[in-house]
Amino acid sequence: MDMKWTDDRIKWNITMYNGLKKIRIPASLLWLPDIVLYNK
Repeated sequence: MDMKWTDDRIKWNITMYNGLKKIRIPASLLWLPDIVLYNK
């Protein structure tokens, strides 16, 4: 399973950062929602 979401508070101008489009941030540094999956 892969979960993704976009947080508009974590944005930057690509042209100001030499074309950098994506970064990877360790989950320990971000808030992650508690998720419970149910299979019925």
